[in-house]
Amino acid sequence: MDPNEARSVLGLNQSPTDNDIKKAFRQFARQYHPDVNRSAEAKERYLKAQLAAGVLLGKVRPTDAPATRTNSAPSFYSNLFSDLFAPTSSTRTQGSREDPMQFIFRAMREEAAREERIADRKREEAERFAGLSPEEQERLARQRREEELLNFNDRRRFGL
Repeated sequence: MDPNEARSVLGLNQSPTDNDIKKAFRQFARQYHPDVNRSAEAKERYLKAQLAAGVLLGKVRPTDAPATRTNSAPSFYSNLFSDLFAPTSSTRTQGSREDPMQFIFRAMREEAAREERIADRKREEAERFAGLSPEEQERLARQRREEELLNFNDRRRFGL
C-alpha cells in the first residue's frame, strides 16, 4: 500500500500529522473494529485501515505491506492498536500506562534522591560515631540495619 492509497483509506489530506492519522484511525476503529462490528466486510476494512495507519506512521514500510490479507495480522501490526490507543501524559488515568521516557526520568530522579538520602545518612552516622567505641558503633550500625529491614518489609507488604 502506497502512502497516497493509505491517506485515501483513512480519508486524510495530503500532509496529515501523526495526531491526525491516529485520530482518523481511532474513529475508523470505533466503527469497524471486529469486536464492535462482526461483519466480514468490517473486518477487512479495519485491517486495511490498520495497514494504512501503519504505513503513514512509519511503522510499516510500503514495500513490506502484503498485497493480500490473511486472517491473522502480521507481527509488525501486533502493537499498532495499543500504541494508537495508549493514553498520553495529559490524559493519563490511574492504572494506565506511563510514557516510557517519563517513567525513565521519574526512575532516575527517584534513584538520585535515594542516593542523596543514603549519603546524608552516612554523613550523619559518621558524625555520631566519631566519639564512640568500636563495640558501640557496631551495635548502632546493627540496630540501623534491623530498622531498614523492617521498613523494607513493611513497604513490600503494603506495596509502597
